[in-house]
Amino acid sequence: MCNERCSRDSDCRGQGGVYNPCLKCGQYQGTRYYHMCYDDSTPAPTPRPVQPVQRGMCGRGCHHDSDCQQGGYNPCLKCGQYQGTRYYHQCYEESPPPAPTPATRSCGDGSCGGCKQSYCPDVQQRKSCKARYCSAEELAEYFPEDLLVNNQE
Repeated sequence: MCNERCSRDSDCRGQGGVYNPCLKCGQYQGTRYYHMCYDDSTPAPTPRPVQPVQRGMCGRGCHHDSDCQQGGYNPCLKCGQYQGTRYYHQCYEESPPPAPTPATRSCGDGSCGGCKQSYCPDVQQRKSCKARYCSAEELAEYFPEDLLVNNQE
């Protein structure tokens, strides 16, 4: 019977003339019907393809960029020029370049500048970071407040 435990197909046979469409035993670990009886005669329906949203000239035929530059709201101002590509002779929206991601620093990122309080709020971590990554010159540059000044007259 359907969804019954099994080890092989013969474990899924009906008993006493009862109709049983589930005559296969799942043999592949990690699959939905692993060691369970199931019906393999009817495949799952294929989902309907999602149609892209049409905006302005998007997807319309063209030969030059000027063919795509028609009035009204129209983000698709480029015409695909390369044979074999998705938008060959179709108007498409040129994607803006991705925004640069700011460099992030963390305590002890391998530089003396990474030992500042804004990156190393814990005092012990900051001390350890300075000892590990900072030369005397860098300590003077980045942490002048830490220097001891000997004022002997």
